[in-house]
Amino acid sequence: IFQKMPKGVKFTHHLLIIILASLVIRLPLFFAHSAVTTADTDGYYKLERKLTDGKILNMVFNDERTPLYLIYLHFGMSLSGNFNPIYKSAEFYNGAYLVTSLQTIFGILSILLIYFTLIKIKVNPQKALLCSLFLSGNIMIFSWEKILLTESLTIFLLILIFYISVNLLTYKTFPYKLLLILCSALLILLKPIYLGLPFLILLIYCLHKYQRAKIRFAIIFLIIYLVLPLAYVRYNFVQRKYLGINHITDINLLGKIMQFNLPITNAKKFRYFYETLSDYRQKKFPPMPYTFLEYYDPLIYSHTEKLNSLSGFNAKVISSNLTGFFTRSISQIPSAMLEKSEFIKTVIPPVGLANFVYRYLYEIYKTVQYLTLIFIPIFIVSIFLFFKKRNNLKFAVFFLAGMISFYQIVLSVFFSYEEFGRLIVVVQPLLYLFIFYSCGQIWTYLRVSRIP
Repeated sequence: IFQKMPKGVKFTHHLLIIILASLVIRLPLFFAHSAVTTADTDGYYKLERKLTDGKILNMVFNDERTPLYLIYLHFGMSLSGNFNPIYKSAEFYNGAYLVTSLQTIFGILSILLIYFTLIKIKVNPQKALLCSLFLSGNIMIFSWEKILLTESLTIFLLILIFYISVNLLTYKTFPYKLLLILCSALLILLKPIYLGLPFLILLIYCLHKYQRAKIRFAIIFLIIYLVLPLAYVRYNFVQRKYLGINHITDINLLGKIMQFNLPITNAKKFRYFYETLSDYRQKKFPPMPYTFLEYYDPLIYSHTEKLNSLSGFNAKVISSNLTGFFTRSISQIPSAMLEKSEFIKTVIPPVGLANFVYRYLYEIYKTVQYLTLIFIPIFIVSIFLFFKKRNNLKFAVFFLAGMISFYQIVLSVFFSYEEFGRLIVVVQPLLYLFIFYSCGQIWTYLRVSRIP
């Protein structure tokens, strides 16, 4: 992967500075033995234990969670010598320490990949170093390395795919094509919401210095790539009569319907959800989809026939209220981009120097996050500019960073009802890359335009 990297003392020094700074800022978390767990961690771990007791295919193909993080947890626990320990037991936390340590390694590798990418496209080395250090010290990002959730692995995979895509724009060699297929498949197995992301990456790849060979690769890529989700859907349909990957997105969309209080009168044919949701609203219970589902049927996750009809119910309600759903989701973008996950504060040590430093970092990066509000208008302008400057490698690379960020932001507000800070943080590294480049271009333009 690291072929054709520039050699020299300065480059080596920069790598050492990034690695050292990344290690130093993470040391308090590395030596804190207890990993941070959440309700979702409980769900992931219980499902991992349940599925590993049965057939291995049950872990790979199930309608509750995609398997990559389940497999990661399973092997992390096994490598530490703790096979299926009781949740939150001493043995569990011993295994969790190895899991989060690996996440820390992935986090530092992510920063190095960012630096390699910037150097590859001939960004000034000092600017590349400063940008890497800024991202390395971002507590909104590195805190997830200590939490037993998918976000840390998602950040790493997105940056790795970004790095591979940049190499495809420059080298077009077979190993990078193979790696893009592999990493895209892994990303689906981590979070199926990224199913559409490779289509956007291939679009930029084909438009940048257009060649027929690129179109051929894109077609071959999509044929191979789509085998996995189609196989997943087919297996779920044969085994559970469910035409989808998992029910998480269905439940999140139900949350949007409840949050926006969308009328459901046109979805009467989905009798179970129409009647129970109507009753739930009459009782004025909080609009929480998981609370709603479990209130009327505590065993609903085992009652596949009920959950299978949820996607149809959602589709009917949303299509009947499309304008309201669209406009209200769009209006959530500014607040979503400024949201900070409460999980981050649980990572901060309660006392001592580390507490002071982390809280100071939190306040700094919370303030800097306001800069992300300029992303959407600048990105919209960059779409039009891309068709004029698509053969400019540097512009194409930063546009790609913006495209991945835009994809994440839009899908977060349209397909989720809460925890936007947690969802959007996974693209913060790429989001800041795009914003810094755009601000630099704007500054250069303003400075040049002043010259008589």
